[in-house]
Amino acid sequence: MALQHSDADWDGFTVWLEADPAHRKAYDAIAIVDDLVERNRDALAAAQSRPVVPPAVSRVRWKLAAVAAVGVLALVLSWSRLPFVGAESHSYTAQAGKVQQIGLPDGTRITLAAASSLTVAGRDQRHLTLQGSAYFDVPHDPARRMIIESGNFQVRDIGTRFEIATAPAGIRVSVAEGELTVTARNLAQSLPVTAGQQLVVSGIPTTAEYVAVAAQDIASWRSGRLVFHNAPLSQVVAEISRYGGVEVAADPQVADRRFSGVLTIGDGTALVGRLEEIMGLAAQQRDGSLHLVPAGDQ
Repeated sequence: MALQHSDADWDGFTVWLEADPAHRKAYDAIAIVDDLVERNRDALAAAQSRPVVPPAVSRVRWKLAAVAAVGVLALVLSWSRLPFVGAESHSYTAQAGKVQQIGLPDGTRITLAAASSLTVAGRDQRHLTLQGSAYFDVPHDPARRMIIESGNFQVRDIGTRFEIATAPAGIRVSVAEGELTVTARNLAQSLPVTAGQQLVVSGIPTTAEYVAVAAQDIASWRSGRLVFHNAPLSQVVAEISRYGGVEVAADPQVADRRFSGVLTIGDGTALVGRLEEIMGLAAQQRDGSLHLVPAGDQ
């Protein structure tokens, strides 16, 4: 009764196996039990055939034992699919105008941008949830994979240096070193991002574009600058909202307009005005937030 997998489900099994070290441990445990049963099949069959109880009762007990074993294996598999079970969770929040340094036990170093938050969970602290922006420096280890979730998106990495910047309806992922993949329910396939690339996913319907990016421009907020390369205005305003102390939104008619340039952060109060000047926009106060609209619509 050796464990087998058809060609049809091998890719899915591999993804599951690599998603969490606990998955491999669970599978190895099941494989060991399976091997023990296989190697001792004759002895088990002989033990079952002993006339301790009537044969009919023995068969019933054998079937019940088999059902129970299957139930235990199913429970192990179900439990192992839940990466957060039994795991301690840690949450971090960077205050407005400040970054926060985070170190994980495996040597991963994370710089959390201002007004951003990060939750670290999983038995090996490999499952992260990000709101805002962060820069990751992850030691390379093919035996495990970090998973970073943000809304609809998942970023999977086995060791590299990269930035993630999130927005309500999109994400920007920039890689300084190594390679990672980005997946989402509304993406037809996983998207690889390699060193020197920035992946911009935005809009409804969703579009995904690659642009070249210099290493020094990745997570440039660490040095007081915001550098954008053909970024949708919806993502630009999400970024500057983290520094100006007020929520900024782009009106739907300008949300998809693209911006390339450098904005100096300072204390954050001049960012909106600078964007108005460069892109011919005007800021309107609405319900405690600023909405950028075409200048002629004031």
